Amino acid sequence: MTTPTAVNSLPYRNGRFANDWVAAGGAEQSRYFMGLLVEALPRWLCDEIRHERLRVCDWGCAEGDGTGWLAQALGWDVTGVDFSELAVAHARQRHPETPFLCENWLEHAPREAFDVVVSSNTFEHFDCPWEAFKVVAEQAKRYVLLLVPYREYQRHVEHAATFDDASIMLAPSASWALLQSRVIDAAHRTPSYWQGEQVLLWYARVELLVQRGFSLADVQAHPAAAAERGDAALRALVRREEALVHQSREQQRRIAALLADNREQGLALAATRERLDAVLASTSWRVTEPLRAAGGLRLRALRRWHDVGTAYRRGGAREVAARVAAVLTRRLRAVARALLRRLVPAEPLVSAPGAPSWPLAPARAGFVDVYLFGVIDWNFRVQRPQHLARELARRGHRVFYLTNHFHDDAAAGCDVEALDVELPLYQVRLKVDGAPPIYFDAPSDAARRQIDAALRRFAARASDERAICLVQHPFWARSACALQPACLVYDCIDDHEGFGKVGRKLVDLEHWIMRRADLVVATSTLLAQRAGRHNRHVALVRNAGQYEHFARPPAQRFADPAGRRIVGYYGAIAEWFDVDLVRRVAVDLPEVLVLLVGSDTVGACAALRDLPNVQCVGEVPYVELGHYLHAFDVCLLPFKVTPLTLATNPVKVYEYLAAGRPVVGVALPEMSQFGDLVRTAAEPAGFVAELRAALAEAPDHATDHAAGQPAPAARRQAFAAGQTWAHRADELLAAIAAAAKPRVSVVVLTYGNLALTRECLASVDACREGIDLEMIVVDNASTDGTPEFLRAWAAERRDVRLILNDANLGFAAGNNAGLAAASGDYLVILNNDTVVTPWWAWKLVGHLRNEASLGLVGPLTNRIGNEARVDTHYRGLAQMPAEAERITAPNCGRWFEMRAAAFFCVMMPRSTFERCGPLCEDYGLGMFEDDDYCRRVQREGLRVGCAEDVFVHHEHSVAFNALGDARKRALFEGNRKLYESKWGPWVPHQHRELAPQRAQRTAAGTRR
Repeated sequence: MTTPTAVNSLPYRNGRFANDWVAAGGAEQSRYFMGLLVEALPRWLCDEIRHERLRVCDWGCAEGDGTGWLAQALGWDVTGVDFSELAVAHARQRHPETPFLCENWLEHAPREAFDVVVSSNTFEHFDCPWEAFKVVAEQAKRYVLLLVPYREYQRHVEHAATFDDASIMLAPSASWALLQSRVIDAAHRTPSYWQGEQVLLWYARVELLVQRGFSLADVQAHPAAAAERGDAALRALVRREEALVHQSREQQRRIAALLADNREQGLALAATRERLDAVLASTSWRVTEPLRAAGGLRLRALRRWHDVGTAYRRGGAREVAARVAAVLTRRLRAVARALLRRLVPAEPLVSAPGAPSWPLAPARAGFVDVYLFGVIDWNFRVQRPQHLARELARRGHRVFYLTNHFHDDAAAGCDVEALDVELPLYQVRLKVDGAPPIYFDAPSDAARRQIDAALRRFAARASDERAICLVQHPFWARSACALQPACLVYDCIDDHEGFGKVGRKLVDLEHWIMRRADLVVATSTLLAQRAGRHNRHVALVRNAGQYEHFARPPAQRFADPAGRRIVGYYGAIAEWFDVDLVRRVAVDLPEVLVLLVGSDTVGACAALRDLPNVQCVGEVPYVELGHYLHAFDVCLLPFKVTPLTLATNPVKVYEYLAAGRPVVGVALPEMSQFGDLVRTAAEPAGFVAELRAALAEAPDHATDHAAGQPAPAARRQAFAAGQTWAHRADELLAAIAAAAKPRVSVVVLTYGNLALTRECLASVDACREGIDLEMIVVDNASTDGTPEFLRAWAAERRDVRLILNDANLGFAAGNNAGLAAASGDYLVILNNDTVVTPWWAWKLVGHLRNEASLGLVGPLTNRIGNEARVDTHYRGLAQMPAEAERITAPNCGRWFEMRAAAFFCVMMPRSTFERCGPLCEDYGLGMFEDDDYCRRVQREGLRVGCAEDVFVHHEHSVAFNALGDARKRALFEGNRKLYESKWGPWVPHQHRELAPQRAQRTAAGTRR
C-alpha cells in the first residue's frame, strides 16, 4: 500500500487523534460524536447493516467508547481499529464485549476488510484528507461514513483541513461516490462538545449503486425510504448530483462577485463586524465566558457568514446589518438571563486535570440538594433514575447524579458534568481504582475509602447544608451514609437477588440500608412488603411514564414493507424475556409481524431467526422509541414469571398506555393496578387469545356506545396522563417531608453560671436541624437566679422538661434524673458550659446509626484533656461557627475510636443506656464517672468514639474550678481510688494528637 506523505502528519495524543474536544476529554465526547453520526443516518441503512449482518469498523477508535456505544445502541457487529497499542489495550479493558485491532492502515494493509468503515472526527487532521480517504476506503466493501467539522474557517491549531461545499469531493476516486451529506448543528445540543457544525459524508461504492438502483428517496434518508426504493439508476443520480454541485459552485462564485463588486455592502459588513468585535472584547462578554463554555452561548453561531452572504444576495447590506444585530440582541439577552439565573463560582468546583470545569448553580433558598446514587450511567437507557433526577431538578433542587461508571484512577477525585443548561442537574463521575462494577458485590474497603474521600471533598465544596441522599443500589449504601445526609432514602427499584450472580455481601448490604434508611421507597407492592420487614417507614412510589414524549405521534413511523399488522415490544431483551412465549405468538399468528426493539443480551433474536415474521431492531435511542411504538398495533410484555419480575413495576406499560396502544402482558402482580386497560394471561394459550382480541379492538377514534365509555385509546391515555414522573417526584418529596425524625433527648445539668446556661440553651434551640428534640434541664440548686430564668424559659417552649433539685446532687445523680425522664431514642448529656453548632445532634445520631458497634460518641472541641481536642484560633463565639465548619467539613462521616469520652457532650442510643444503666453516683460531685461509664460500655462489647465532623465549644471545668484547688485535688484523688478499685489502674487521658500521629492511626485502620 502506498502511503501519502501528508498522511503521516496526523497528530496523536493520549491514545486518540488529537483535537480540541479531546482536551475537554472523555468517554462522553466519543459517545456524543458517534450519536451525531447515528442520528444523521437513514433508518433503512441501519436496518440493512443489522439485518444483513454487515461488519462495521470504527477506524481511529482510540479507547473504544464510541465503538462500544455504537455496538450497544444499534446492535451492529462493530470492530474498533486504532494504530496505538496503548489505546487499543485500554479499549479492550474498558469494553471487553467489543473486538479491537491494533493496525495502521495508512502504512500496512489490514488482515481483513469490512463492509462498512465509520470514522468520526479524524480526517480534518490530514493536510491531504482525500488522499487518506483513498487508502482507508480500500478496506470497505460497501460504505464509508465520515463525520467531520463543517465550515471550520477558524480552524483549531491541530486541524489541517476545512470541509465545506467547495472542498468536499463528490467522487474522491473512480470507485466511490457521495451518496448523501447531512449538516448537523452541534452548537445547540445539550450538552455540546462542538461549538459549530458537523457534516456526515456517506460514500458508497459505485458498483453497489449500480446493482441496487438507488432512488432519490434513499439518498434523502427518509425513515420510511426502505419501502419506497424505486427504479432510478445510478448514472442518472450521479449526473443529477454533479449538476447540483456545479450549480452550487456557480452560485458561490456569483455571491463572491457580488460581495467584491458592492463596496457599500462590504463597508457595511466591516462596520457590523467591528460592532461584533467590540462586543466580544467587552468586559461583559469576558465575564460570561464560563456560561458560554458550559453550553449557553456559541461564538461560532454568531459568525455564520454563509448566512450573511445569502442575505447579501437577497436584500443587501441593510438586511445583513439587521440580521446580525438581531442575533446579537438575542444572544446578549440570553447572557443577561443566564447571569440572573446562576452565579459562577470564583474557581472550578471539582474536575480532573485537563477536564472541563463545570460551574455549579448556587443552591436556591429552601431547596435542599439531592445526591442520587444511580444504578446506571446517565447516558445509558433512560429509566427511572434519569426521570426522577430531572423532575427533582425542575422543582428547584440541585441534583447531583452519581454514575456507577467510574474513572479507573487510583487518586481520589471526580469529574462534574453539567447535564442541562436550564436545570441545576449534574452528573458526578468518581475515580475508583479498577472501576469495579456495582452489580455483583459490595465495594472493597479500598474502593469505599476512595469513594468516601471523593464524596467528602465534593460535598464540602458543593454545599453548606445537609442533603437528601437517594440511593438506588445497595453498593452505595455505606458511602451515602458517610455524607451524613439530612434524609437517607433507599429507592428499592428491583429485587436485586433476582438478577443472579449477586454476592451475599451485597444482599446483606441491602438489608442493612433498609434498616438504616430514614425512608424506604419501593416501586411495587411486593418490594414494599419486603422492605417493611426491615423498616416501618416505607412509601410506595411506583414507576411512571413521560406522557408528553409518548402521547404525540411522531412525524414518521416504522412501516412493515409487507403491510402486516405489528405486535411489538421494546426494552431490554434479557434473562427475564420469555423467548418461548414470543415464539408461540409468532407461530400462532403468522399473519402479523412480531417486532422486537432493544438490546439482546441472551441471544433471543438468534433463537427466533427461523421465524419469518419476527424482526429484531436492536437498541435505539430513547428519543426514537416513538417511531416504533406508534407503529405497534398491540404492545407486548412477554416476561417470564420469576422472583425478579414478580417484584417489577414495568415502566414500559405506562409508556405503551401514553401512546394509547392496546397492551397484552403476563399476569404479574403489578399489572393489577391497570385494571381492564391492560389484558393479561397466565399461560401461553391465554396470552395468544388476548392478543387476538386486542388486534380485533375497535379503531382508536371509535367510541364504545354500548357502554357509554370513551374510546379505549382515550381511556388508556387518560390513565397515563395521571401517572407521570412529575407525579412520582411529588409523591417522593411528600414522603420525604413526612419521614419520621429521630427523637433526641438532651439533658443539660446546671449549677450556677447563668450566662453560660443562656448561651448553651440558645445554641441548642437554634440547632434543631433534622431531629425531634426534647430538652430536659436539671438544676442542682443554683443560687444565681438560674431557677427563675429556667421557669420562664421553659414556659415559652414545647418539649421541655424542667427538674429543679433542692440540693446539689452532683454530676452523676443530676444527669441520672434527666436521663430517667427522657423519652428519646437517643440520649445526650450536655454540659451547660457548651455551645453547639448546626447539625450537631443529627450527625451524632448518624454515626450511631451507621455503626452498630458504636455505643457512645462525642464531638471534637476546643478544650478537653483527651484526643477530642483540636487547635482553634477563633476569638469569641461570633467567629466560632465558621472555624468549626472549616475543621469539620472535610471530615464528613469520619470518627475514630478512643478509650474514654469526656461527658461534657456525649450521645448514646437508648439501647446503650438500657444495657449499661445510669451513671455511677458513688463519685459524688463528679470526676471519673465518665471513665467509669466508658468501661461499662466497652464491657458490653461496644466502642467509644469521637465524631470528627461535629464540633462543640466548651468552656471546660467552670463548675469544678469554683471548688478551689485543694478541694478539687482531694475529690480527684478520692474518686481515682474508687475507680481503680473497680477497673484497675487508671490510664490518664491522652492529650490531642499531632497530625502525623493521627494519620498513622488512620493508616492502621482504627478510624472509621
